Amino acid sequence: MDLQFTLGDRETKTFQVTQNQLKLAKLPYFERIPEDISGGLNLLIYLWKLEGSGKDCLTQLTIVEKPSYLSNEGMRSRQEQLSSSQCIRLIWHPHVHFEIQAFRSMKKGRADFAVQDLRVCTSHEETDQFYLDGYMLVKNLAEVGVPGIYLFSKMRKLESDENQLYKLNRIAAQDWCDERLLKTARAFLLSESDVFGLHRVFEAMLFGRNRDTIKVEELFIYISFPYNRLSRWVVAAINPQSRHDITFSEYVHLISYFVMLSARDLARFVFQHADEDSRGFLRRDQFTKLCHLLAEASAFNVKSWELQYEQFHDKKLKYQFVTHFEQFVKQNPGALWKPQELQQQFMEFNLGKRYWNNKLEQYRVIRENLGIKLV
Repeated sequence: MDLQFTLGDRETKTFQVTQNQLKLAKLPYFERIPEDISGGLNLLIYLWKLEGSGKDCLTQLTIVEKPSYLSNEGMRSRQEQLSSSQCIRLIWHPHVHFEIQAFRSMKKGRADFAVQDLRVCTSHEETDQFYLDGYMLVKNLAEVGVPGIYLFSKMRKLESDENQLYKLNRIAAQDWCDERLLKTARAFLLSESDVFGLHRVFEAMLFGRNRDTIKVEELFIYISFPYNRLSRWVVAAINPQSRHDITFSEYVHLISYFVMLSARDLARFVFQHADEDSRGFLRRDQFTKLCHLLAEASAFNVKSWELQYEQFHDKKLKYQFVTHFEQFVKQNPGALWKPQELQQQFMEFNLGKRYWNNKLEQYRVIRENLGIKLV
């Protein structure tokens, strides 16, 4: 796939005539995405897509502000540099203030998911349907000054030798490798380079000390997150050998499982751990305690959350069950701010947010191909 911008009615019509001629000649041609992606600005900015295959497939898209200090010549030079050094296709227009950076991982010899389709959503209310149709949000263009416009993509798996990608021979030969690490790498489709990348982070937290483990508290200090009840829940979930120290394989397990939890998974996770009696429900005092934990160091009104126990609990049994808590979270998405912040910190310090977001999409596609429905 390739992409192109046009701006204004005249340029758009001229470009459309050219594409019609290419189509008649049975040559590759661009198709216009119908929506004006300038939204309420009414600048008639259109994005065009050209279907393709092979190593030129686009695998990751990012939309950012275009450097305002660069001339057109400077942008062309930057475009060539990004293409040759990082395999990034830069899509830009002299009079459009943002740009699309499209990564072509196949040119680097990496298997990945390719962009199969692009769609533009013009209202927040319609975004749920895009998710249900298997699309992933690329960007809310409000972040680049265009409110009310959302760009979505659908991915497809590139043909590659997956057995080579997920071969773990080099990992197995390391003295820090164990059965847990190999199982985790296979379960979360981590390549050897991914595991070595995580090991470099683990070594950085050791600060040169000759040890095989790191203190759990030091892990959270390193990522600038408080070591509180939530942190202890996350660590306890992987059943480490020690409550105070974790090995590298436990660290990989911890990061991989927690960053892959969806919002609904996170709601169930905190509910399960707040249910200290393991009875399958929360009493009012347990819910109140949980609200204070989730609102810690935030501007959220914890009192308003506490009062909603009346709305989200079983009126006959007087208890809150997991479905009630999920409804509470749906009405108060800020209640997951703290665990989601921890997810973001884990991502940022371990291979980066782009990597994990792509991994989440990879899992979504696999589930879709297998016909698995989340409950």
